[in-house]
Amino acid sequence: MRLLILVQVSIVLCCIGCTKNSSPVSPNTIVVHDTVYLTSPQTNYSLHDSDISVSQTWGPSQNPHRVSKYITIKNSAVLTILPGTIIKFDTATGLIFNADSRLHAVGTAQDSILFTSILANPYPGSWRRLYFDSLPGLPAIIDSMSYAHVAFGGFTSGGQINTHRTISITHSTISNCGADGIFVCNPSAQLHSFAFNRIESCTQYPLRFYPACADSIDSTNVFVNNVRNRIAISGQTYLNVPLFLSRQTIPYEIQTNILIDQSFSGESWLAIAPGNTVMMGAGVEINARYGKVIAQGTATDSIKFMSSSTYPQKGDWTGFYFEPASYPGSASQFAYCQFHHASKAVYIFGGGSALDNYMPPTVSNCLFENNSYAIRVLQLLGYYQPFYQNVGNTFLNNTINFSQD
Repeated sequence: MRLLILVQVSIVLCCIGCTKNSSPVSPNTIVVHDTVYLTSPQTNYSLHDSDISVSQTWGPSQNPHRVSKYITIKNSAVLTILPGTIIKFDTATGLIFNADSRLHAVGTAQDSILFTSILANPYPGSWRRLYFDSLPGLPAIIDSMSYAHVAFGGFTSGGQINTHRTISITHSTISNCGADGIFVCNPSAQLHSFAFNRIESCTQYPLRFYPACADSIDSTNVFVNNVRNRIAISGQTYLNVPLFLSRQTIPYEIQTNILIDQSFSGESWLAIAPGNTVMMGAGVEINARYGKVIAQGTATDSIKFMSSSTYPQKGDWTGFYFEPASYPGSASQFAYCQFHHASKAVYIFGGGSALDNYMPPTVSNCLFENNSYAIRVLQLLGYYQPFYQNVGNTFLNNTINFSQD
């Protein structure tokens, strides 16, 4: 009987990390970059059940690693995870990196790193998250993750990866999340490098960002089979840095009002690459009083602004607001754009104290469809700057196409 047990255990150990060609894929396996890993429970682990205050290295020779509690990495410790390492999390556990600690998890194309659940039949949210904290005044820390697969974590109040600081993620897969795939939850945080990744099968959004953090998403990433397959932008009401929304294969969804405010930094604008779709949450307004918007599509690659509602109606979102202010800068521009289901798609307030320097937005070759007001210009106390509203624009089924009050 003892010999039979040893043979069975040996078979299980030999299957960990075996390739597709050497072993069939069962329901209790996960495939990472053409490598098959078992997810079923085992009796032999490298157990991690206490906080880390001195730098550690976890490697494949101790596979699999088991995290049995929420572990905090602190006191400037660095957790290094070597290529080929397998880390399994008990229910409701995860890793917390204090503001002075760091993760370095860099695998290779041949030997990736796996973060997953310890359960035999894992489900989205089986464990919690990788959490990266920040603290004002501390030196900038960049955590690194490459050729890794993070699976079956996440819960309703955050992503499978939650970061308050800058992190680099490349050539990795984030999958089967119990909420968002990645949540960048601090206005000063960034994805330092985010390229050649795949985010799939999350129960909410693949990515969620504060507005100021959303310009670091490379166009090489893939997003598939997420319940809400959009890049969510939320949580911050002002934008005080330049923001460029690069071309993506899925829509952006702006969920909060944004005030483009260059009074903090001296330069603030929102630019949107041709071919993008930007979905707007209920009542959302982009206020460019203190900055500008550059949305220049092309005849073959227009930019679409529309409601995020499943059943869109006129007035679902508010629109873009422009007004002369103390920081007029150059004119905002819309070209080859589409506006759908806004209350006032482009709203220009024509009065104020800076009219001598004010350059109203230009709108050309755009489609306005199913809006309450397509373009509305409001002048105050007789002040009005000429606005050429009909330069190749098309108006369809709006309640009012153009209004000058």
